[in-house]
Amino acid sequence: MSKAANGGVADGVRATAMFAGTSALSAEELVDSTGAGDSFIGSVCYALCEGLPRDRMLQLASYVAATNCRSLGPRPGLPHRADVPARLL
Repeated sequence: MSKAANGGVADGVRATAMFAGTSALSAEELVDSTGAGDSFIGSVCYALCEGLPRDRMLQLASYVAATNCRSLGPRPGLPHRADVPARLL
């Protein structure tokens, strides 16, 4: 292992950080974050299988996770594909 210039630790693995603009979820809209991480990762898997560009992948995953947080429980807030903005698919 070696210490990287930015303070990170590397073990011969190349890593890349990705950032993309997302929609904000206001405190008033937040009901329950249960399942947000799972829905984010599920959306990333979907985007990878569909061959979406990285920026859209992150925007889609953030949208799905945030939408899921607007309902109580891990599944009721998941959007149907038809409810996802076309620009994210």
